[in-house]
Amino acid sequence: MSALPRFVKRFIWRIMDSKFMDPLYTVPFNQIRARLGLPPVARMFHQWLHQADTTLCMAPDWFAERQPDWPVQGFPMAEHGENQPLPLELTDFIDAGPAPVVITAGTANAVSHAFFSSAIAACRLLGKRAIVVTSDPKQLPPDLPYGMIHVSYAPFAALLPHALAFIHHGGMGPVSQALRAGVPQMIQPMAFDQFDNASRVTQLGVGNEILPRHFAPERVARSLETLVTDASIVASCKRYKDLLQDADGIMRTCNRLLEALNN
Repeated sequence: MSALPRFVKRFIWRIMDSKFMDPLYTVPFNQIRARLGLPPVARMFHQWLHQADTTLCMAPDWFAERQPDWPVQGFPMAEHGENQPLPLELTDFIDAGPAPVVITAGTANAVSHAFFSSAIAACRLLGKRAIVVTSDPKQLPPDLPYGMIHVSYAPFAALLPHALAFIHHGGMGPVSQALRAGVPQMIQPMAFDQFDNASRVTQLGVGNEILPRHFAPERVARSLETLVTDASIVASCKRYKDLLQDADGIMRTCNRLLEALNN
């Protein structure tokens, strides 16, 4: 697309906005603005998006190297229910055996049948216990193997410190929570920023990436075995865990917003 004339690119983006982005985002966004007495915006992903008074990049410098025009950085370590204790069924399961592998495909994902099937099969091949987290159990096999449990939700801040490894889709939330817990990560990216996040996790030496077309049980099992036995991965996980213990991306974000409001 980079070789196309500028007027062709503009036409393509206008079509994408009108057919996809505006119905999904601009229309409901304008409904919220209307309730607040604000005028509507047109094509919010065109020029309006770049008119903000302040911009936040929600990742620290060591995760994404700062560019000259980048704003303040820091992981948003906020999670629904992060201060809640683990449910009794989970604490009982964790206490009943070796550290389990945690598997999730994200809160809103409902079409990850193949991902869950391969991840669960890989844990079974290695004889690893597993906790499968999804609000839509229709994605799971009819019967989980012995030594595995399904829960609809668990706060990762409380769960991941007990995990042997974390198999997930590469969203920024799971990535940052795993880094804070010092847990090695296996990522099968599916969309959006997940491919970039997976690449950065691999570069940091705290995990690895397997693309969907290669996410087969045997390959996942081999990769998982490396994750939990490689001393260099363990050391890297500890290094970044230590870096995040005193990090407060939410506080830095709030301070930056207050600065913008006061200027």
